[in-house]
Amino acid sequence: MSRFALRCALFFAPLVGMLIFSAISLRIVGELMTPERVLALQASAPALYYPLYQPKSAYPSYKLLGAIKRHPDVLALGSSRIFSIRGEFLRESESQFYNASMFGLTPIGGMRMFLEQIPPNQLPRYLLLDVDPWWFREDAQIQPEPDYFRPSSQLQILDFAWRNGIYCGTQRWLLSAPANLIGVDARLQGSGLRADGSFSARQRWLDSIPDLLASQLKNVGEGTDEEFRHGSPGVAQDAIEEMQRLLNYCSAHHILVVGYLSTYHPRLYHALRGDARQDYLWRVAPALAKQFQGSGALLFDFQDPSGIGCQAGEYLDALHESEVCTAKALLAMASRDARAAAVFDAPKLQGFLSHRRSEWQLGF
Repeated sequence: MSRFALRCALFFAPLVGMLIFSAISLRIVGELMTPERVLALQASAPALYYPLYQPKSAYPSYKLLGAIKRHPDVLALGSSRIFSIRGEFLRESESQFYNASMFGLTPIGGMRMFLEQIPPNQLPRYLLLDVDPWWFREDAQIQPEPDYFRPSSQLQILDFAWRNGIYCGTQRWLLSAPANLIGVDARLQGSGLRADGSFSARQRWLDSIPDLLASQLKNVGEGTDEEFRHGSPGVAQDAIEEMQRLLNYCSAHHILVVGYLSTYHPRLYHALRGDARQDYLWRVAPALAKQFQGSGALLFDFQDPSGIGCQAGEYLDALHESEVCTAKALLAMASRDARAAAVFDAPKLQGFLSHRRSEWQLGF
């Protein structure tokens, strides 16, 4: 038995060694860091958070804890399409804002569930809601999975990373990157989420990934894109009803909802306009208009980039605005409705746009 045990130990020793090395590497780059620890670091010093090796989205749990910790007057909620909204865009102090945008496809029911998990005395006064039109596709998922707001354990992260190949364990420069870059993608791209939940992009993905826009447009045309797939014959009634539940919750808790449908890159917009399978996209805003008005909420449809003056160079990719395009969208809201202007100051936003340092970056 002793010889057998020794042979087993020798056989498994390299595997165990690699596993230990992987765990150490993941810990160094911040992939194993809990949301609580990330938030604590961001509260003490500027740090960007952008993990890679996650078996499920790390953002719902991180953003929920961040919203509770920050206790904002203005909360931005939606998918990654609004991650460029920053605290500096507010009329009041930036500390009164938190961007709770979550990467990936977020079911519409996740919006109400997010608010319901915030203590009633810490709910925001204003909810800036990014309305993804594919929430209303007839085959779209309405409610998130039961563990949507539960973070992955360190063992789950290690298992996922091990099965998908741990790149960081072989890159010395990645392991020695600044400690204020938390997560593999943060260290690879120099980008990530700020303490206010907004996303800091060091470069446009359209510049760093060859033929990205052409690839995204091709996926939309072939119906393989995650957001658009094969379109929809109509607007889903169960999603409309879920939106009403969200509006009712906000009305009952005296939260003013400022909803808007984000813009697309001009080439993507024209591609979608020419695709009959996607006609439901243009029926979503009219279907919601009466709902929002009846609940005392605001709704803006900015899907057409020309409506707010966003140019092709002001996007990170086909779906994601840069902070320049986002500032234009908020400026449009502030100029069209006094209630939105109470949150976003039009002259302040115009000043940011006048002093930008590039076609897609503001001057701060």
